[in-house]
Amino acid sequence: MQSGMSESTSKVVEIQEVAAEDMKIILDFIYGVLDNLPEERLQTLVLAADRLQVKQLMERYVTQLELRLTMDSLAETAVLADRLHHDELHNALVIFAQQEETRSDPARHEALMKPALTDSPDFAYKLLKDMQSALKKTRKE
Repeated sequence: MQSGMSESTSKVVEIQEVAAEDMKIILDFIYGVLDNLPEERLQTLVLAADRLQVKQLMERYVTQLELRLTMDSLAETAVLADRLHHDELHNALVIFAQQEETRSDPARHEALMKPALTDSPDFAYKLLKDMQSALKKTRKE
């Protein structure tokens, strides 16, 4: 911190777009103080961990998101997968939809994905297309 940056004189480093509560959780994780990760902040912590390049924490949260997928969380998780450019999470969404009881109703998928179509249209359309392809394969088998 000696390159003339404002942090060198103020002794404060400001990290944009990461909430203080998320930063505390991330630091606790890094220093081994935190074993159980709070689920109520999954989405914001995944984004913060990605932004700060704390890959191990991000992957741990992505795994939790995959395990807790519901049809109601599908769109929100799809938007997150798009923001992270996370192919594994995308694939988990397709597999989840394929296994879901409502899989025979593509209109329900589209209705649930409506928020994702607004926030991440290209990704959401690709995801819907992948879901429909997966369902067609399942029906043929």
